[in-house]
Parts: sequence; C-alpha cells; structure tokens
Amino acid sequence: MPDSVRGSAPEGSPPSHFCRYEFKYRLPRGLASTVRACVAAHLPQDGYSAQAPDGHYDISSLYLDSKDLKLCRESLAGQKNRFKLRVRGYDDDPDEPVYLEIKRRLNTVIVKDRAAIDRDRLMDFADGGGVWTGSATRQFELYRNLLVARPQVLIRYRREAFESHGPNRVRVTFDRDLSTRVCHQWRVDVHTGTWRRVLADTVVLEIKFDGCFPAWVQDLVRRFQLQAQSVSKYCLGLHACTPTATGLLARAEAS
Repeated sequence: MPDSVRGSAPEGSPPSHFCRYEFKYRLPRGLASTVRACVAAHLPQDGYSAQAPDGHYDISSLYLDSKDLKLCRESLAGQKNRFKLRVRGYDDDPDEPVYLEIKRRLNTVIVKDRAAIDRDRLMDFADGGGVWTGSATRQFELYRNLLVARPQVLIRYRREAFESHGPNRVRVTFDRDLSTRVCHQWRVDVHTGTWRRVLADTVVLEIKFDGCFPAWVQDLVRRFQLQAQSVSKYCLGLHACTPTATGLLARAEAS
C-alpha cells in the first residue's frame, strides 16, 4: 500500500528532499528578542507563524536510536557525517499525519528527507507491516532496521520562523520552551503527558540557507558577537530525562 498523506506541515511547505547549510546559536531570552527584531526587519514570518496568535507553533519529535545510543554519541563526538531518525508532529489531531524524517549532516551540508504517514498507520510501519512506497520511507525503514533503532524520547518546543524565497532561500527560526520526556512507543504527542524543561532561559536560533551566507546575516552575527555551536535537541533531551543514558553520554563526551 502507498503512504497515505493528508494535511500539511508547518515547515514553510518544504520539499520532501532538500540540501542546505545550517548554523545554530544559543541566545539568552533578552538577546533573542533583540535579534528577532533585526531578523523581522529583513524577513517575513513564514505562513504558519503569521497565522499563529503569538507567532509560534508547536513541534514535537520522537527520536529513534539504537540500544547503545549510537546516533546520539556520534552527534556528541562531532562526527562530520552523521544522521538522525525522527517522527515529527505538530498537533494531537488524529486526522493529521506525522512525518518520518532522516536528517543527515554531510560535513557542513544538511540533507533532509521526509515522508508523511497517517497516524493510524504508524504502528503498521513500526511493526514492519505493509508495503511502503517512496524513497524517504524505504530509506527510513532501512536505517531503522540496520540500527535496530527504537523510540527513545520526545522533544517538544515552540517555534517562530522567518523565511524568504528565491534563488538563495533563507530561513531563520527561534525555538523556545524546549522540553522532553521518555517515550518508547511509536507515538507523537504535543499537549499530553508530563514534560521536563530543558534550557529554560535559552532560545535556540537557527540560520538556514541554500546558497551563500546573506550579507545582512553576517552583519547580524558580527553585531551581536554570536558564536555558532552544536545544539542537539535530541542529545540535550536524552541527557535530561534518561538516567541510563547519562553514563553512556558522559563517557562519550569524555572520550
């Protein structure tokens, strides 16, 4: 049976496959407000932020990993070529799909593939049932099987996004209220369950672009002396809420 698709996702209507550059920064909330005002002077909000009452929409992602947390350990080690497996949702509506995503880093380039799947078919996919079409779905299944990957944690946050379209697509996002909870089931929740806050006073700024680093963005980074750094929401959430993982990750960081 083919993948069943309904609805759309608040990601600025992305293609199912794309490559781009991506830089991340951690900002105190006060500085984030100032930086946001500068970004808003150059870019419009994306369609979903523009429709949201306060400009923010919810994102919740279920991250998969092997028993020994191979994907998280590779991220902490700064491995140049690595990937993540996640299932992303934007609300708790059972009639809206979720999205299987493979996010790969190839040195400095981010390659992302995603495929929509109806929530009522997610367990069929998890159990290896059905015949699935679409290269992204088949690749996700292949990686999952090779790693014997299973759900580990849910990561949730609120996003405000600004975006331009054209020859050099630029997307700037501000992610706040990051929280996490253990989840070993194939389900994506946004507003249910008990969550643990992570980076309570920090906003994660992400600057994403297809071609060259825009001049106005360079000026913004220099003006506020922003330092790009690795910010893995998955690793942060896993470390915060999984005691068993803490020792594994501490050893990975020390090695």
